[in-house]
Amino acid sequence: MKFYRVFSILLILAFCLSLSCAALASGETAEEAIMEEPMEEVDAAPIAVTAEEPEVIPVPEAVPEAAEEKPIEGTTEDAAPTPDGSSIVDSGTCGDGLTWELGSNGLLNITGTGRMTSSPWSEWDYQYKKTITKVTIGDEVLNIPESAFASCENLVSVAIGNNVKSIGVGAFFRCEGLNVIVIPDNVTSIGTEAFSGCTSLESISVSSENKMFASVDGVLFNKNMTKLCAYPGGKAGAYSIPAGITSIESLAFSNCISLTDITIPAGVRNISEYVFYDCTNLTTVIIPDGVTSISYAAFSGCSSLTSITIPKSVTQISYDAFDDCWAINNIYYTGSEEQWDLIDFSTGNEPLITATIHFNTTPVPPTTDTEPTTQPDDPTEQSQPTPVTDTHIPGDVNGDGVINVGDLIRLMRYLTGVDVELH
Repeated sequence: MKFYRVFSILLILAFCLSLSCAALASGETAEEAIMEEPMEEVDAAPIAVTAEEPEVIPVPEAVPEAAEEKPIEGTTEDAAPTPDGSSIVDSGTCGDGLTWELGSNGLLNITGTGRMTSSPWSEWDYQYKKTITKVTIGDEVLNIPESAFASCENLVSVAIGNNVKSIGVGAFFRCEGLNVIVIPDNVTSIGTEAFSGCTSLESISVSSENKMFASVDGVLFNKNMTKLCAYPGGKAGAYSIPAGITSIESLAFSNCISLTDITIPAGVRNISEYVFYDCTNLTTVIIPDGVTSISYAAFSGCSSLTSITIPKSVTQISYDAFDDCWAINNIYYTGSEEQWDLIDFSTGNEPLITATIHFNTTPVPPTTDTEPTTQPDDPTEQSQPTPVTDTHIPGDVNGDGVINVGDLIRLMRYLTGVDVELH
């Protein structure tokens, strides 16, 4: 009995020991099995990534080397080259049926049929304004409007189409580089200041077929040579207006900074407004007998003007006619002192008061060195000419060589406009 009990206990112990070894062995195998066995796919809804889980940023692919940029539409790079190798940098419309194109070479080309109603290239803030060097206006364009090319300072030449009929006021104002222009066959009107301030323009040419205008020595006249229309701003030296001219267009000589002396012919009756405005190098002016009035600002800004001949026929000198002409030191008046006192002076002509006035003188052309000579009021009176002295005495308003109450009377008459007499 005891033997069987002992044997049973041994069997139980052996069985427990085998179980422990099997369990130990099965545990290692199970762990390895867990590591090697693929995870079973679970068919479930995707799990949202929480804020704590880092976002995976994809790594970009390598950028290809020397990638060529695509040109922006409407720029020079996008434009096809023109026959001369340049390209179009800007374009637009300037009237019904008219277009304009600006090339990279500075050429502004206007084409189409009709009237030009705008000029976007000449707006003050236009970015290409200073790049325009040449203008070509097509044969079917009918006009050039007011200020169309004003202040295009690098514009050198203009080719005007043969059907252009009018050139507006100030069309080429202050085109300081302009040196070539030809008025074609069919132009019938040219506005004032059309070429004013073109300080490089030495000649204005006109087609021989034009029926309204003519050019003589580079100066623009009407066809029948009775009116001077425009003087080129770059024409230098002294100039005598041809005989037969009876009128001068307003602003015809304005900003002609190279003009030094001017002689106006008999037959002219009025010196127009602003006609010699800002001719800063003009030194001598001879106004002929027959002129009755000198208009507003006619010589304003002529800062170098030193000598002027005024005829006794002048009855009115308008406001600012000689404004800022402080260099005037000699006035040669063909009438008497009494006649001078009868002239209707407007304000703004103070330089005429401070100058020395030589009465009863005869105009002498500025090209001679001979002084004007004094002539008697009565042409039948025979007397020897009296030499004229240019010595100016400060305060000698009436030019008689002494300072006295007569100078005060003259000054009071001018300032008050009243015929003052002292007793």
